[in-house]
Amino acid sequence: MHRIYIGLLGMALLAGCGDNAGHTQAVADSPAAQQASAQEATTQQASVQKESVQKESAAQAATQGDMAMVQDGIKDCIPGDGLPGGWHRQEEVSDDARAALDTVLRQMNTAARLKDIREVRTQVVAGLNYAIEFELDNGEVWHTKVYRDLKGHYSMKDVAVHGPLLPLCPR
Repeated sequence: MHRIYIGLLGMALLAGCGDNAGHTQAVADSPAAQQASAQEATTQQASVQKESVQKESAAQAATQGDMAMVQDGIKDCIPGDGLPGGWHRQEEVSDDARAALDTVLRQMNTAARLKDIREVRTQVVAGLNYAIEFELDNGEVWHTKVYRDLKGHYSMKDVAVHGPLLPLCPR
């Protein structure tokens, strides 16, 4: 009589001859089977956690409107110049970009005033997204995203975040 025992998530599978019903429970309850089951559960849980972190990072990038490249759960850069639908750096700060930033500055809870608009990027959607990096007179650098619809109305897409914009990805 030959029997093969295979542990899988705490269950034992018996292949062979004879009455296997009693042997299955005995193998499943053995310390080795329980340890293997616990190790598999831990490995599976770690895998699920890693996948969850990666999905959360990608979801966070998407909600920030960055469409950031995510590698090993870390945002590296924003796809941009040369890509259809990507972000494009503007050479000059337009009146529209200033109006977009004014929408955000009116909502910021700070006594500091605008010192400089350091960078403006645009993204063509059903309207126009602006990613704006700016400096306040207290030396703090912030960035924000504003949407301008086709009728010319501005709305804050993302609240202002302390720190510079993520760099554009190299081509």
